[in-house]
Order: sequence, then structure tokens, then C-alpha cells
Amino acid sequence: MIDIKVIKKPKNEGSTSALRTGGTAYGGMAVKEAAHAAKADLAEVAKEAVHATDSDHAVNADEAKHALEADHAKEADNAANADKWDYREFDDYLNQPVRKTDGVTFDSVTSDSIRSAGQFVDGLLGAGFRLWKGEDGRTYLTVDKLTVRQTMAVMELLIEKVRSVGGQICVSAANGRIKTVEKSGEHYLITFEQENMFVQHDLVRCQTFTGKDMRSYWVEVADVTEAGIVVAKEEFEGVEPKEGDECVLMGNTANTDRQNMVLISATEDGQPRVDVMDGVSGKTFEGALRARFGNLDGIKDDKFPADRQPKGNGLYADNAFLKGTFVLETGEDVKTRFEVTEGKVQSAIDGVRNDIVSDKSYLNNPTFASGLAKWDSVDETVFFLVGNKWVWANGGALSKKGDGASVVTDMGRKVVRIRNKYIRQKHEHLRFVPTFPANSDGKKEALPVYLSFFYRCAKAGTLKVGFEGVEKVGFADFASMEVREALGVTDGYVQYTCSGLWNGTGDFKLSFDGDIYLYMLVLSTDKVEALTYKYKTLFEQSERLVKISAAVYDKDENMLEETGLVTTSKLTGMYAIDGDGNLKSFVGAGQDGVKIKASNIQLEGLVTANKNFMILEDGSIVTKNATIYGKVYVDNGGKVGGFEIENGCLKWGDGQAEIRLGYDTSHGESCVYIKANMFSNAIAGLAPMGGSGIYGSCRATPTFPDLDVKCAGYFDGDVIVNAANILVKKGRIQAERILPQNGWSGTFKDKTVKVENGIITNVS
Repeated sequence: MIDIKVIKKPKNEGSTSALRTGGTAYGGMAVKEAAHAAKADLAEVAKEAVHATDSDHAVNADEAKHALEADHAKEADNAANADKWDYREFDDYLNQPVRKTDGVTFDSVTSDSIRSAGQFVDGLLGAGFRLWKGEDGRTYLTVDKLTVRQTMAVMELLIEKVRSVGGQICVSAANGRIKTVEKSGEHYLITFEQENMFVQHDLVRCQTFTGKDMRSYWVEVADVTEAGIVVAKEEFEGVEPKEGDECVLMGNTANTDRQNMVLISATEDGQPRVDVMDGVSGKTFEGALRARFGNLDGIKDDKFPADRQPKGNGLYADNAFLKGTFVLETGEDVKTRFEVTEGKVQSAIDGVRNDIVSDKSYLNNPTFASGLAKWDSVDETVFFLVGNKWVWANGGALSKKGDGASVVTDMGRKVVRIRNKYIRQKHEHLRFVPTFPANSDGKKEALPVYLSFFYRCAKAGTLKVGFEGVEKVGFADFASMEVREALGVTDGYVQYTCSGLWNGTGDFKLSFDGDIYLYMLVLSTDKVEALTYKYKTLFEQSERLVKISAAVYDKDENMLEETGLVTTSKLTGMYAIDGDGNLKSFVGAGQDGVKIKASNIQLEGLVTANKNFMILEDGSIVTKNATIYGKVYVDNGGKVGGFEIENGCLKWGDGQAEIRLGYDTSHGESCVYIKANMFSNAIAGLAPMGGSGIYGSCRATPTFPDLDVKCAGYFDGDVIVNAANILVKKGRIQAERILPQNGWSGTFKDKTVKVENGIITNVS
């Protein structure tokens, strides 16, 4: 059917305007003097028009007995509505023209607001004037220029100046102008013209570009004094601080409360902006931009697709809390309404359905918000023409729908309809692909992926899902995702899920040989994100408990995961539980202290405990005292006190002496090794090498026993026994020669031994 619209012009039912005042309507202005009123055609309220000569059309003229002459009738003697005028005449109230173009004069006007015609905008860059009474009960006046000829009495005067500053303004917790610079050893002692606002570990920055003086430094404050700060010279990297330098706090290496600032920029780069920085813990802004309002050019964020990086003028932030009306480029507005019902907070966003987080999908345009952009398909729709011209009917080209895929609106949703055809997204149009791990053979492993979407089947058919043109070179053997399933007719939208292996190559294709409507395609390696059917938020409050939680559920209303915040009189904490109800992590503070429980705890930055225990950002631990039960592993190159770990041994040395304790991994033996060059190259040890149990040497170039030599002791050099005997039981002393001490004689094993000139001369 071809629609034909007929627009009729309304019939003019009269042109007489009625002025309504106090409930009485008057068709004409001349009520006081109705001279020569031959005919009162429309006098609807003239109930007692005494002396009306001709009342031909007087509708309500109940008493027209004496209508002889109405010439110069000045008063309606018994007018029924006279009480509403307080027995006064019309021009007692209105005796001048009051049209929009008339100049009106009043003795006084009572009003809570007077403003100029047209648009009024308050503020410096506004327009118009206004005198009004605010909600706070105060009165305000906004004008362009105020002239007072005599005296102006002001109880409180607030004068705001508009200042113009070229370049960049940094708003931070501290700043100062250098007054003096004094060298003290390896440090600079710096004072400021005003009170020192900097603290220890502050990162102080200065940039000076005036004429030939082009200097810049960004230094860490080592210490503070009553008058200023102490900074190591090496921090300046050859640049000298000078009197008059403007210094600004730009970060802190330890205190997170001093790692933030606001940068206001309006420079010649054509990128005016306001930046909110937080987390500046080093001499870099990397990862510290929390929000930017203004020009977004130059921001690169991996969370956004490469072709949709922030640009132009706008807002970029970690979080945004906005309220009001939001208008899209299409002219549509998105209205957000929050309802609180039975303790639950429900969010309904008209025109936008966010059942699943679409940015978790590898597919581009999964909601078909941009039509079939990034998708390929075929359409067998036939268009009718007369000659070479389209037949236009019902606001569009006359056509006959055939098999194909098209984006339509169904049950309030924007969906894609597939009739006996397919939709395909080529590999180059995917948002991104995951990274794949390699196995022990160096080949990459395909990952399981999960597909989920909502559909309504109007005509039963077979669904096919998979990837075309998969390249398996460089991958371990796997069966690529290939799904084939029959779907029956459904009454409404239901969720469909499937899974398979994918190696990140090939084109994604979904086909159906019946008639199906579907939307929100999520292809992800994250099973929770892919299979999530809905998100629920819960706000629960009672006299003893306040709980806020968020959970995700599958299509069977089974909870997949939940996180939340709970507060009681004894405990406040955040928690996370899995689908089986197991507590996965908890962070809470109560009357008994703070408790942290999780399978994986990740602490970023400097961790301290009463300044006596610290975990530095490089993972090292600094503590005053420690009592450790269990094992402590130290790699080669590490240190334990004054000992260094070398080949698994504790090693200490000062260039003159050396001590080694432990298991020497280079020789596979336990050892105690002591060397003191200051004492005649003396070396002593317990099994330092070879097969000896005890080792000693006094040589500058010592020798060691062979590995196959098994002995209790090995001595490299003379062995002296002072004022004692060498006793050998059930053994013997073997030597190339034995030289007894000269002049010695005595008893040995019940024998008398006499030595002369180092030779035994008699044994008896």
C-alpha cells in the first residue's frame, strides 16, 4: 500500500482576542464607554445590561427591559462580576498599551527575577543581564558594565580577575622560587623565597627557556632542612640550579599522596588540554595520565583498537560519572534511569543494550550498531524500476526481500537477520587476535575459544560456525573450530554458546539455512566473558549490614563469579567468590586488624611496615631484624651479610684473607676453606678439594691432592709439633727420610733413643 497524507488547514474560528483578568473575559477593550453600541454581538456575560438600546445578539441579557439608549453609558449599574474588580473600572488597572513593542511605565514592580529579552548566559563569556533571587535566598545581578554616580555601599566585595597565561600551568602540592644555592660536598643546599613546601623523595622539576638560558632538570629530594631541600649533585646531570629558578612538584618516589598534579596546557602545538596525572613515582609520566579534557591527539592506549585511538577534542579518563541528557551523532539521546526496588539497584538504558561487554570479543562490530560494517554477506533483494527510475513507496524503494543478511530492528533490538545465507568477518577486520603459547617443540598451541550470541529462530534450520582459510604452519596439530547444529523455532531470544580450537588465522563465518535473528556475538578466550548471560548488581542494607555486590550469571541462572563490598559493625572488606561459592580472595579491616587472603597477591610500588620492613619495587627486602624458619635460597652473586654466594658457597674476602663455607657446586664437595696471605700464604680447609679430609698449606703456590687420593689429612709444607709427640697406633710413618731434631735423646715406646747431628746413633 502507498501512503498518501492529506494535510488540512484549520478553519479560522475567530480573530477576537480575549483578555482574562480575575476570571472575567472581555471581547473588546472599550468596556467603560460603550457609546453607540448598536449591537452587542458577542456580549456573553452581559446579564444585566441596563439601557442597552439594541441587544440583538445579547446571549445572556436577562434583563434588557430598559435598553433605550446606550449612548455614553459609563457604568454597568448592576454588573454581576463587579465584585471581582473591587467595584473599579478597567482603566483603573490598565490605562496604557502593554504590547511587546510598547514602552510601558510603572510606578513599581514586584518580582523575584528580571532579565533581558532573548537568551541570558551567566558568567564572563555570557550575554544579557539579569537581576534575580537565588535558591539560597540571596539576590544576584549580572550586567556588562555598572556605573555608580555617587556612593556604592558594599558589605563584602569579591573581585575576580581573568588572567591570561601562555604555555602550561602545573597545579601540584608544592612549588617555589629558588633564593639561594649552596654546594656542600656531593649535594646542593637549596632555599626558596617562600616557606619550603617540598618533602623528602619529592621529584622537583624546573624548565627554563629564556633567550640563551635553556636549562631543565628533574631531581629527587634527598632530605629537607628548615630552610629548604638537599639534593645530590648527580641528580642534576651536569645542570646547575640557579637563583630565580621556578620549581614545581612533579611526583614522589615513595609517597603516593604526592604523585598527582593537574596540567593546563595552551601552547602552539594546537592541542589545548587539561590533564589529571596520578601515580608519578619516577621521572616519567608514563602510565600516569588518569584523565584528559580537551585535545586528545597523541594518546595511545592498547585498550582501544588501532584504528579507534583517542583523537580530536573530547574526554579521556579511567572512569566517567556523567548525568543529564546524552545526544549521539545520529541525533538520538540515551536516557539513563535508575530504579531502587526492594533493595536492588536496577539500571535501564533506553536504546542501548549492554547484556554482555562487547569489547571482550575478538569480532568487530559484534552488536551490529554500525550495520554490517566489517561484515561480508550476500543479499538477493529485488528492487522494482519503471524505465530506469526507482519506484518509491512508503518512504523507500519498492523491493521484494529475498535470501540474505541484513540489519533490522526486532523486538526493540538492533539485530542481524539471516535467511538461508551467511555472515563473514575477514581476518583483517577482526578487532585483535590473542597470543599463543609455544610447546616444548617450539610450535605454537591453538587456544580454546568460546562463542556466545542471542538469537530468535523464526524458521528452523542448521547453524554452521567456523573459520575459513586456517593456516596451520608453525602450529602443533589441532582440529579447528567447526560447529554444526540444528536449531528449532523459538518464541523469543535465547542464548547460544559453543566452543572450539582456534590459532588466530582464517576468516570467521556463521551461516544458517533457515530464518534467524541474532545479536551480540562474543568470541573470546575468556569463558566467563563469553558465556555471561547477564550482569546483576545488588545493594542490600539493614541495621547490621551494608552489602554491594556484582555478579554474572549464565543462561540457566547459575552464578559464574561475584565480587562485592560488605560492611558490618566489626568488619569492612572486599571479596570475590567463584561459581561454586568458594572464597577466592578477601581484603578486610576489622577490630582485630587487617586480613588479606588470596591465591595471588600483587603489591605494586614500595611496601613498608612501620618503616622497619620494606619491599622495594625491584623485589628486594630491607629489614632491620629477621628471624626465619625454613629455607633461604640465594643465587650466585647474592650476598648474606658480608658473604657473597659463589658456586653455592659462602665466600668472604678482603684481598688479604678469604673464607669459604658450603657445598662447592663446581667440584661437588662440601668444604671449609680458609686462606690468609698475610700469614705466610697459609691455607687451611676441610675437604676443599681432592680426597683429603683436612688440608693445610703455607706455600705461595699451593698444591692439592689428587681426587683419587683418600686421606685424613694433606699438608703442603712443614708440619711442626711443639713440645709433644707424634703417635702412630697400628700403623707406621713412611717418608723418604726422617730427620729427628738435633741433640734430642729420650724414651720412645720403652726404648732409649740417642740422636747426634740429626742422626739416630743408638737405640737401647
